[in-house]
Amino acid sequence: MFCFINKNSANYCETIKKKVDKKFSKDKTKKIHLLFVCHRPAIWNYLKSVYENAINDDRFQVTIVTIPKKNNLKNLGFSHEIYDDEGAYEYFKSFNCTVINGFNKQNNKFLDLKKLKPHYIFFQQPYNIMRPKEYHSKRLFKIAKLCFVFYGHEFLNEKYGQITYSFGNDYFKYMYFIFASNQFERLSYIKGIKDSNCNYNYNNIIITGSPVFDCHDSFKDVKNSIWKNQNNFKILRNARWCTSEKNCTFLEYEKLLFDFCESKDINLVYRPHPQAFQNYILENIMTEYEIEKMIERYNLSKNNTIDLSKDYKEIMYSSDILITDPSGLAFEYLVTEKPIIYTKKSNESLNEIAIEIFNDACYCVENWQELEQTIMMLKSGYDPKKQKRLDIIRKYLKISNNAGKMIIDIIAKDFYEN
Repeated sequence: MFCFINKNSANYCETIKKKVDKKFSKDKTKKIHLLFVCHRPAIWNYLKSVYENAINDDRFQVTIVTIPKKNNLKNLGFSHEIYDDEGAYEYFKSFNCTVINGFNKQNNKFLDLKKLKPHYIFFQQPYNIMRPKEYHSKRLFKIAKLCFVFYGHEFLNEKYGQITYSFGNDYFKYMYFIFASNQFERLSYIKGIKDSNCNYNYNNIIITGSPVFDCHDSFKDVKNSIWKNQNNFKILRNARWCTSEKNCTFLEYEKLLFDFCESKDINLVYRPHPQAFQNYILENIMTEYEIEKMIERYNLSKNNTIDLSKDYKEIMYSSDILITDPSGLAFEYLVTEKPIIYTKKSNESLNEIAIEIFNDACYCVENWQELEQTIMMLKSGYDPKKQKRLDIIRKYLKISNNAGKMIIDIIAKDFYEN
């Protein structure tokens, strides 16, 4: 007799997960096959500690599969099969595990992940729309237990695409484990999944802290050669990659800040989001030619440069201050305990915790005069918000230095004892 499962049933996902559980019960004498599917080296730090703990644990076999991803193209959106390579295979190929290029450019085909027989799978981002259908969560949860670590920090509100609302219906309900950085994030996942009308084992949404903070102590005294004058004051600039949230200030300050730093012998490094330039073109903010000329201007500058490297940790810790629009990087930068200038345009898209952090822990500026004055104040060494910043860190950031270890121990316990 065949047992058919109604895919529209609220119990559908949990029923399939139990079937996968039962299938894996036969593998308990084997190593746990942990698979990372990676497309963006720039956000690897959020899974790096999980990977490092796994490869140093005899219970695990680790594989990395690298893939390209779709971009949001003008007049097409994501309705196409054009894939953009962000250099993932080149970045990961020397890692101390099995690394497979999961995309064949010649025939435009992706590797069948089922053939690898993974037990648990991590993707870097929860965007099914950026991947081919065979890599969507609703298919892969039938062959392995899907796990999720947020690649940033939640700062948007429900209206502007809080991740659990934007992707709850086609991503999170298929997750077996969701590892949250704090209680606010955990509650956000729970509400988003409940709104997707799906039964879910909420005990599997576990607060571990964010693995991105595990290695922060090792970067405290780091230097980076990208700074053109190592002894000068160092500013890291980060701008929002899109304008739809009404809080991107890139164009308002770009030329003013460039000229100011050039004239004052201040180091400025602008680190664009991986999608920023493509999106600025898509939204008609800049043309491709204007972006090329801007990059050329930074390359020829005596003090200023653009950082297009794969990893941002060294540049973050070797800077003196951050100037930022609302972003996940601002949350991570808090751990350095260094000053942050928030170029405020609108708080409309922010959730309540983000508003508190940006208002209380950061120096809020709303025009060029305020920005210039704040830079000079911080350059002089006066930092009146230092204690507030430290209080915010203690209040909202769970920094355990062992989130990655907690995650692999939870996975191992689930595999061998469940």
